[in-house]
Amino acid sequence: MRFASFLAAALALAIAGPASAQSWEEYTNREDHFTVNFPGEPAVEKITYKTEKGTSLPGNVYTAKDARGGAYKVTVINYTSAPAEEATAVEEAAKMLRTKGTIKYDGTEHQNNMRSQRISLALPNGRFLLAEALMDRANHLGVAEWQGAVVR
Repeated sequence: MRFASFLAAALALAIAGPASAQSWEEYTNREDHFTVNFPGEPAVEKITYKTEKGTSLPGNVYTAKDARGGAYKVTVINYTSAPAEEATAVEEAAKMLRTKGTIKYDGTEHQNNMRSQRISLALPNGRFLLAEALMDRANHLGVAEWQGAVVR
């Protein structure tokens, strides 16, 4: 799964400014088909994701925080057992993301010939959220989120 251009931009924003002693690491997960830079080793949580049709699917949530309070999250849901629902997976994820705050950007993009939805939100707590949802060729829905500093 490639979150390359979106995450590269989000991570560049996150690490811009004063240097931090925190070590960023490239994290690869072959089972969930992605590689991303995280500020340290991510915590991993197994979840069960329920689609709008009520299908329960297995997933994993990878999270990490940087020294300045930025929060990074990659959620991967395995749609292998629900191929009929893949067509609506990205839109369902985008719909869920839109409920988190005030939409500042919401656009359909393409990553390596895979449709994705990029969303930027101002959150109620004054922070902002950059997110992207996409379905990869291995039947995995990926949702990458970065929650940044307070917007002033």
